[in-house]
Amino acid sequence: MLKFHLVRARRYFYILSILVVTAGLISLFTKGLNKGIDFTNGSLLDLQFDRAVETQEVRRVLADFKLEKSAVQKSGTRSFIVRTRPLEERESNRVVAALGERLGGVTVLRNETVGPVISEELTWKAIWAMIIASGLMLIYITIRFEFKQGVAAVIAL
Repeated sequence: MLKFHLVRARRYFYILSILVVTAGLISLFTKGLNKGIDFTNGSLLDLQFDRAVETQEVRRVLADFKLEKSAVQKSGTRSFIVRTRPLEERESNRVVAALGERLGGVTVLRNETVGPVISEELTWKAIWAMIIASGLMLIYITIRFEFKQGVAAVIAL
C-alpha cells in the first residue's frame, strides 16, 4: 500500500499555494476585474435570429453603429447576447432593426440598460455584503474555535 504523508510534503504545498496566489494577484492587478454589465453600466440585448447566424456577421452590423468593441456571446444555435455601451431606446431600436434587415429577422428576448447610478449602487451593496458576511464569519469562527482562526479564514477568503 502506498503511503503519502501530507505533513512531510507541506513545504511543497506551501510553495504551490504561494505560486497560485501570486499568479492570481498578478492577473488581478494586470487585467483587473471582469465586471458584468450590472456593475459597469451599459446595455444588454438578448436576441434570437430567424436563421443560424455567425458571430462575425453580428459584429459587422454592430460596427456600423460604432459598437465593434461590444461583447458578442453566442447563447444558442440562433441566439446571441450583446453587451454594449449604454444605448438610448431609439439607438437600440435602430441597431435591432439593422440586425433584422441584414441578417434575416430577429426577435428581441430582452433589452436592458443599466445606468451609472444603479451600477454604483450595486457595487456598494456588493462591498457591504462582503464586509457583513466576513464579519459574521469572524464572529462565528471566534465563538466556535478561536479569534486567530477566524481572522485566518476571513483573510483566506
